[in-house]
Amino acid sequence: MGWLIKLGLFLIMVLAIAFSAWIIALPIGVYFAFLLFRRNDGPKRKEFSKDVREPSALGRIPKDKTLGVILLLLAAVAQAEGGTYSVILFLSLAAVAFFRRSFSTSGIYSRVMPVEDSTLVRKRAFPLKWYALAEVKASRGTLPSVLSTVHEKLIVSAGERVSVLVAFETHSLSRRGAESTLITKIRKVSKALAPLGAYLLPLDSAQACSALRVKLERERIIEDDWPTSLEGASFNMIVLKAKGGFVESFGAYTAEPDEESQPGIPAANQHVRIQPLFVEALEEVGKKLALPQPDGITSFLSSLYAARAEPQGQVLQFEQGAPEEASRVKVRALSSPTVEIDRAQLRTLARVYMNGKH
Repeated sequence: MGWLIKLGLFLIMVLAIAFSAWIIALPIGVYFAFLLFRRNDGPKRKEFSKDVREPSALGRIPKDKTLGVILLLLAAVAQAEGGTYSVILFLSLAAVAFFRRSFSTSGIYSRVMPVEDSTLVRKRAFPLKWYALAEVKASRGTLPSVLSTVHEKLIVSAGERVSVLVAFETHSLSRRGAESTLITKIRKVSKALAPLGAYLLPLDSAQACSALRVKLERERIIEDDWPTSLEGASFNMIVLKAKGGFVESFGAYTAEPDEESQPGIPAANQHVRIQPLFVEALEEVGKKLALPQPDGITSFLSSLYAARAEPQGQVLQFEQGAPEEASRVKVRALSSPTVEIDRAQLRTLARVYMNGKH
């Protein structure tokens, strides 16, 4: 049943409760309870070692649905106490909780806008939500071996070249607060990736928006048969979100560059009832989309990490000659090739890799 029909049923239930038409409201409520707590009777998950624990049934229930149930209970209490506006309020909030993931597939929900002279973008519809995108640059290894330690949202796509982006997000009242939180998250993931020969290159806001100007068409993946379904799908972009070593949600798309469209963060809102291991999912994705080859930027980032304990003045060497754009600089780190990057990227890289030393 489509989410529009479900939303219509939910609104009918709200009206039925408001008018005490319980003979209508109760069957619809039972239906939604069934959707929330139903269990999958499909193929069983493969046995894993003792060190890998399958999430509990309760842990697989999304938090927004749990919140929705709590709000419905509060609405029932308010109705029993003779409330009117409080019932409508709690039911409205419950509707938002239940259908938030469905709304996230719309363009408006995910649209972002650049933040000038920074590596941040922010959501248009909700400016208190901020994002930072960082590209994975690997000198060795395979997609599963490198990315299995990343538990932020991953966007793997194949256009003119394969790119692997990590999308960091936070909520903040100010740009400074958002920047501080996101850089801390980038630094944490960078520390996990660097020993594996992989590094993060934060994208400046213009680069991030350019990478997100795509026209998406969803590819349906059969949840109970990940390997076969992924192998047969024609996607060239997949978005993965993992938690505790298992895939929590994903989105598979056919993506085409569209310079006329507004940039947007692609959603990972297809939830998995039988959650595959994150590394297993990456293994299947890696059969279609491999890590890009190392380049000059990879060598530059590697040198930054190797000299992370040294002062900036002994590591960074700026080259003469005007860059292509005034906002960019030509720089190298120790013996790395000279690269041209945005000043906002360089400031972020210094805070991520160089421990703030001068």
